[in-house]
Amino acid sequence: MIEHGSNIRLMDLGIAYTPDSVSMTSPGLIGTPKYAAPEQIIEPGQVQLTVDKTTDIYELGVTLYELLAGYNPFDSSTREETIQRQRMEVLPDIQGVPKAVVDVLRKATEKQQNERFQSSGEFKMALQKALSAPPSPVSTDMVGHGRCGLSGWNNYYIINVCLMIPINTQLPIAVGFVDSRQGGRAENQDTCGYADTPLGLLVVVCDGMGGGPSGKAASSTATDVIIQTVRSGKLSDSPLTVLQQAIKMANQALISEIQKKPALRGMGTTVTALLINEYSAIAAYVGDSRIYQFRRGHKKFRTFDHSMVFEMVRNGTINEEQARLSEQSNMITKALGANSDIEADIVELPYEKGDRFMLCTDGIWGMFPERKLIDIVAGTSSLGGAVESIVIRVDEEGIANGGKHDNLTVALIETNSNSILKEKMSTKIRNILFALIFICCVSIAGNIIQGFYLPGQAVASSKSEELDIEALQKVWSEKLQAEFDEKLRKSEQEQKRTIDSLSQIITNNPGKAKEYMEVIINQYDIIERLDDIINNLQELRDVSEGKEKEQKLKETVAMVQKLEPELKKKYGISENEFNGKEKNGREYGILLLLKQNIAKENSSRAQSHYDSIINRVKEIRDKIK
Repeated sequence: MIEHGSNIRLMDLGIAYTPDSVSMTSPGLIGTPKYAAPEQIIEPGQVQLTVDKTTDIYELGVTLYELLAGYNPFDSSTREETIQRQRMEVLPDIQGVPKAVVDVLRKATEKQQNERFQSSGEFKMALQKALSAPPSPVSTDMVGHGRCGLSGWNNYYIINVCLMIPINTQLPIAVGFVDSRQGGRAENQDTCGYADTPLGLLVVVCDGMGGGPSGKAASSTATDVIIQTVRSGKLSDSPLTVLQQAIKMANQALISEIQKKPALRGMGTTVTALLINEYSAIAAYVGDSRIYQFRRGHKKFRTFDHSMVFEMVRNGTINEEQARLSEQSNMITKALGANSDIEADIVELPYEKGDRFMLCTDGIWGMFPERKLIDIVAGTSSLGGAVESIVIRVDEEGIANGGKHDNLTVALIETNSNSILKEKMSTKIRNILFALIFICCVSIAGNIIQGFYLPGQAVASSKSEELDIEALQKVWSEKLQAEFDEKLRKSEQEQKRTIDSLSQIITNNPGKAKEYMEVIINQYDIIERLDDIINNLQELRDVSEGKEKEQKLKETVAMVQKLEPELKKKYGISENEFNGKEKNGREYGILLLLKQNIAKENSSRAQSHYDSIINRVKEIRDKIK
């Protein structure tokens, strides 16, 4: 049974065949007629054919065809006519769907069992190959959109599928995967699209709204217009300008459609778009769909939702977790199709090799606390595994809470190199360096002052030539304090308090300020070394047994042992964190866990073992932060 035309809730594969079944008619049939394979249909006096796994493959092929085309090709007004069509007719073409995809389904539904795929694995591989095959000469890329499948290809990919697929790009800068699922809703109104453009790899995720078919129409139209506009850009164009203009044109397309069809009033869509090239990554968004950037297991960047609850977060009324759980969390303040004057928030980001960018709708980020989402995405070494983990966990959580969860769409991209655009020095580091420069200036000033007062030397000079120590100190203090005030004015409130305090320490006690700076720098170094250990542990979790894993394990143990004394002495991390045992003898210290034999294995138990160690190291890192 296909519920709402897209969700497979129950499918009768009809292989429990018994010759004397009372449910058989003439012609006899076990199964649902419009999905039944020819061997399930028994005419009087006909030799009975074997019903086997190829029968399941046939029926699955018919089901997938229906999801793509939106109708069953063999369905008729009478049972007899349906059976006749099953036995005689071949699957017809689907308008706009690549022939390679339909050909795979035709092979799965061959009338002769020995001409079909002989296993589900063979069927799956053929389907994946057809989906990721190089575009035909007629169209350079593929595009598709539908309720829960692929339909309508036209020069690029627009995806709304129930299985994860790779991003098929010819550009060497990044790799990626996308997945879009219906969740517990009657229709999937999310749309995800991507394309190679003159300005780089473009990935777009939209979450439609408006009820009925209008939500899907809005997200599909917006994705389509944005991709077409950016594809028409020239190498000499500014990527930021082109992307902003593309989003404006998508907005205008929706408004024009609403004006033509008043019944569509109220339709709209969020949008997130990532345009990544060798120079930089450009992130643009409208609404509450998000773009994340992860680096070495940490969140580096995230868009800020255009929603009522996030305005309250901005004002300090509630925190982000309260916003996520609020009943008003879906009330957005900005969307395409809402008004003619739309400006996307847009930012240009540098990236490093191995950075991950995630575009997702609120059906993804709204399901978990952000920390858990980050751990899933950034903590899974395999890019495809990360996407799969996200959608499976979201679906499981949604089903556990009644099965009425939102559509869920995610695109995850990993970079293969460093961007030409380099990271600007953060405000925090810039302030630290400025403070160190200030300390050096104070020290130099002190040396100059001491030079004027050598021991035993008389000081004789006119009033005009006399060095006024207090005046000199005042000049230094006023000049540098003015520069401090300018820096502090641009900093966030928390940083402002920190630097004000630092300024007071510098003024009153330069020696103490220098000591304070050394502590901060040391703290950042410790955190970075702990991050390196976490990265090693994540790699060990997925490495196969053998010499490579044992060598990596030795290196990781040595890294922990080297860091252990400093963590104990300077940060009060207890001995038990490294070598702790419970009264019953169970070991829970990090070093003891790493030395257990299970750490050398490659099994589900070993992966859980490493997850436990990673969490313990993260707890130590969080204490230091």
